[in-house]
Amino acid sequence: MNQTQKSFDVSKGGEKLSDIESLKRRTYKKILMMSSMNKNIMKYIQKAFQLGPKYLTIECLVEDVKTTPLTELDRYGATILDKDRLKELQELLGKIKQMVDQDVKQLSSDQLVQLIKYFVLSPVEKTYIQKIEAELAETKNLDEQIKAAQTRQKEQQDLKIEEYRQEKNGQQIIKQNLQSQQHQISVHENKLEKANQKLNEIVAHNKQLREKINQLRKEKNMVEEISKNLEKELEDKKKNVEETIKSAGQAYYYRNKAEEELTKLQKKAEAQKKEFEQECESLNEKIQHDKKFKAFIQSKKKEQEYLDKLEKQIAENQEIIRQKSASNAQIDKEYMLSASKEQEIKDAFERIKQETGIHDKKKERESKQLLTVFIELYQNNQIMSQFVKELQETVEELERQIEEKKEEIQMYSTKGATNDNQRREQKMALSNKIQQEEKKKVILKAQYEKSIETINLIKKYLEEVFQAIDVDDETIKKLKSAAITEENMVHFLGILEQKGLDAIQEYARLIAEQLKLEKGEVHGLSSQVDDLNNIIAYENANIMNYYSQASQFRQECPDDVLSFNEEENDMKQRWFQEEEFKKQAMESISKRSGPKKPIKPKFKEREQKQ
Repeated sequence: MNQTQKSFDVSKGGEKLSDIESLKRRTYKKILMMSSMNKNIMKYIQKAFQLGPKYLTIECLVEDVKTTPLTELDRYGATILDKDRLKELQELLGKIKQMVDQDVKQLSSDQLVQLIKYFVLSPVEKTYIQKIEAELAETKNLDEQIKAAQTRQKEQQDLKIEEYRQEKNGQQIIKQNLQSQQHQISVHENKLEKANQKLNEIVAHNKQLREKINQLRKEKNMVEEISKNLEKELEDKKKNVEETIKSAGQAYYYRNKAEEELTKLQKKAEAQKKEFEQECESLNEKIQHDKKFKAFIQSKKKEQEYLDKLEKQIAENQEIIRQKSASNAQIDKEYMLSASKEQEIKDAFERIKQETGIHDKKKERESKQLLTVFIELYQNNQIMSQFVKELQETVEELERQIEEKKEEIQMYSTKGATNDNQRREQKMALSNKIQQEEKKKVILKAQYEKSIETINLIKKYLEEVFQAIDVDDETIKKLKSAAITEENMVHFLGILEQKGLDAIQEYARLIAEQLKLEKGEVHGLSSQVDDLNNIIAYENANIMNYYSQASQFRQECPDDVLSFNEEENDMKQRWFQEEEFKKQAMESISKRSGPKKPIKPKFKEREQKQ
């Protein structure tokens, strides 16, 4: 009896130990499957968990390189762990290698969980592993307490059995003790099942947390991409602003350079003007002689032209006389034809009189009445024929309209069937268009939000720029308090542009004052030089006015030049020199002055638009 009881107790304890180890292995396997570690590392640990530690020393190919899972675990641990933790991992891997040398066929659950701890990245998972270890440690302590209680119970049972052997009724007490022990065992088993239920709940909660972590990771990636795009856009805007500032500086430099060149050209033009005046004075006498000679020749030419006109008029008069004579001959022919026709009519009328016997006055009166009746009938016939013709035209018009209406009726009858199909197709097209417009609406909404963010960045940059260029505090306050719209941004950018234009206008005013001091009070000067763009045009106009006045002055010739006489060859040669001189002078004027069109300022157009 005693030996059978002992063997029963030992078998129960062995089954209990194997159940605890299998429970640990199952829980750690679930942790491994649900963890956020690298997939390759997870695969290596699973294989080691299933096939034993010997699998970690088998060679395999990783990215076309021969290696072992142990070296891969060590290499991956070096990338994610600090020095102390890496050292602990290397010690654990060394122990596993010794186990392979000792031909140990399976890893324990404790070694497995230690290996998992080093490769789990999430702190939440680490805390849950610690909690699971604590729970498993408690179950282990409970198992040890159960074992100690079982050993104590066995000792007490042995003592009691020996005592009850001496007594007669010892068997009933032994049975009662066995029943109480079995009851305690069932109670502990219930506790263990409850602990398993808690473990499953923790694992499910861990799964939910893992899904949340993955979702948050995706959101984090999206936010990082959006922030990168915004940073790129901000850099592009900054580059554009820098380029505009550089271009403005270059424009200012070129403007100053152009002004310097303009002053040089003005000085050069004045010097050339003086030289040209001297040349004109030296050549003025020759030109005057040439002009007087030209006037003399022109007067001779006018006389010749007058004679030519007289000859033309004589020829025209002769032509008119010839045409009139021809027309008179034609009139004579027509008169002769009409006279012959009249004679024929008279002869016909006489023949009618003779045949009808109308000779007395009464019959002549009747014949006249018949003639009037005939004329009236002829007129009525003409009117009726005209009326019939108009009726025929109206009938034809009505028939044509009837044919057109018939064609329209046939066309609309054939269109009726096609209109229904067209309406169905239009309905389908409209429904598809509505769906497309809704999609566009979503896309445009996202773009609108993105544009608002960029406008906020531009707004901050504008505040800094306004503070740098000493803009009024009221405009800066308006910029801060105003709603963020494209119109407001355009308004504040217009303020920046207006600030630059004010500087340009101030510069134009200074140049205008300088010109007024240099030129003096000239009629119309103030209205011409108020604008910077009209200054160059004003200088060109002065030069051209000067040359036009000089040419007018050269046209006036004194009377004593009429007495100047030269030979014909000399005159021809002097006439050629005048034309050549004019051509050369105009080329020099065009080269010096050149047509310069004033540039219209952009801010005036903008003010007109506003």
